Amino acid sequence: MPSVVPGYWRDLGVTGPAAADIETYLQAAALGGAERVRLFRLVWDTCISAFAGRQALYEYYFFGDPVRMAGAYVGSYDLSPYQAAVRAFLSRE
Repeated sequence: MPSVVPGYWRDLGVTGPAAADIETYLQAAALGGAERVRLFRLVWDTCISAFAGRQALYEYYFFGDPVRMAGAYVGSYDLSPYQAAVRAFLSRE
């Protein structure tokens, strides 16, 4: 069965010569250094990596041109209650 973990995750340097330093300097109250390195890598993959960039662009353009969609979204609201409230406010003396 193939691994679903990318290859670079298996070689994060948490078992090599820097393992003791990673455990010492990257530990937290609830996580060890190796676990934090894995967590940082997960954050990188989901927020900053090329995959994350492609995903953000996909979601941004999924429904079409975002400017046109925003205009259609705003244009779909019934503004008459708000206009009436503003007119009532402005007509007060």
